[in-house]
Amino acid sequence: MQRLLIKLALLLLFILTAYGCAGNKPPVDRDSGYPVRQDTPLNAAVSFHTLLGSGSYEASYQLLTPASRLNTSPGEMEQIQNTVRLEGSRVLKAEGGPVKGGLAVVALLRSHKFEGVKGEVILASLEILKRDGSRWYVAREMDEFDQGQTRDLLEMLIPFEEKLLESEDFFAGLTPEQRASAMKQLDGFLAGHRMMLNEMILYQEGSK
Repeated sequence: MQRLLIKLALLLLFILTAYGCAGNKPPVDRDSGYPVRQDTPLNAAVSFHTLLGSGSYEASYQLLTPASRLNTSPGEMEQIQNTVRLEGSRVLKAEGGPVKGGLAVVALLRSHKFEGVKGEVILASLEILKRDGSRWYVAREMDEFDQGQTRDLLEMLIPFEEKLLESEDFFAGLTPEQRASAMKQLDGFLAGHRMMLNEMILYQEGSK
């Protein structure tokens, strides 16, 4: 009887361990075979762009916030890709930025292959993510943020962009031309965000 109890206990431990391991594995997109992770802002942003670049529009759509999903659809996302004649894209580099109050920013460098264009086109992008429970979602609609959140985001983005522009690691592996192009894109984001923050500060001070 004692041996039987020991065997049953070991069997139960094995089942619980196996269940626990399986439960920790991220779901896998059927079309691309890519594991979809939303446990961190960085993983959610990379999953979104990897799925989008591989043509898994429904899966990438599900990684948008509810407000962002209201203003697009998987079909529209596919149409945009087809309109610009994009054959595919992949994430080259991703770096997580500041996190505050359920909001986060992530920077990415992505390689794009366009029909009729020789070589790869490198694009820099910044994603804003929102936390819902234990999952992070990509936010594409600025209307879903109030003034306080918008200011917080700008104050998160500006020093992050300044840091990226001084980083050697973020641009490592790019050709001089690709690096210059990506830095120019980031510099444009930085200039725009500085202007937005200055205008917001002036407006808020004038309203007092």
